[in-house]
Parts: sequence; structure tokens; C-alpha cells
Amino acid sequence: MTREIKFRVRANIRVMENEYKFSIRVKTLIISLYELTNNTIKSIISKNLLENEYFERVISWDEYTGLNDKHNIDIYERDVLAVPFVEFQLGTQIRNWKIEWGEHSAMWLAFRINTDLREDASCVKHGEIIGNTYDNPELLGGNEE
Repeated sequence: MTREIKFRVRANIRVMENEYKFSIRVKTLIISLYELTNNTIKSIISKNLLENEYFERVISWDEYTGLNDKHNIDIYERDVLAVPFVEFQLGTQIRNWKIEWGEHSAMWLAFRINTDLREDASCVKHGEIIGNTYDNPELLGGNEE
């Protein structure tokens, strides 16, 4: 099985509103391995900026897992997915899982939020992406029993 190697990169961008005022916002780009072998991250991001935008720094760098959620959306490292499953006597329950690379297992793993449970990341492909750990840190909180 082969997978496309690509990354979701978030960078802080300085937006000049006038000569005295600027704001910082986050820009997200999908970058392929081919682009990375021929360019630097700064040059790739800079090519995708508007005239009044300036690259500041990379915030996160998440690799594509090769998996897609139930809506066929690419699942990246640090994504959080809501996954339904049937619990005996409780019926269908929704649980949140975070995707991370398993250093010791050398594979993508899904970690169930607020537990020690972890599974092969392919177990979450029937769920849907509801956010990621950077944009939605509240998803790592205590909404599960």
C-alpha cells in the first residue's frame, strides 16, 4: 500500500493594514513532498501570500496519515475525530480520538481522549474530523465519561 506524502503546515502571517498597524493571522497550506524537495517552506508559503502579507514562522507541521474520514476528508496528524461505536447496554456512543505517530510502534495511532486506550489509526476512518489540537484545544478536554 502506498500513500501520498504531504503535510498540513500552519504559519503565522503578518498582515499589514497600513504603515503603522498590522495583525497576525494563521494561514494553512497543504504541501506535497515534491514541493518540499524543490523549495524551502518559507518560499512555498511566501508564494501563497497576498501583497500585504508577510511570513513570520511555522506553527505546526502535520503529516497526512494516508487515511480518510467517512466524508473522504484527509486525516492528518493531530486531527481529532468523533467516532461512533456500540457499547453493550448503552447503545451507540460517540467518542473523540486524537491521531498521532506512534514512535515505538512505527505506525499511526488513534488515542481515545481522556483514556489510556490507543488503537491502530485505521479504527477511526468511520468517524468524522471535528477539529485538531491546534485550532480546537477544547476537544482534548473532559467531554467524555
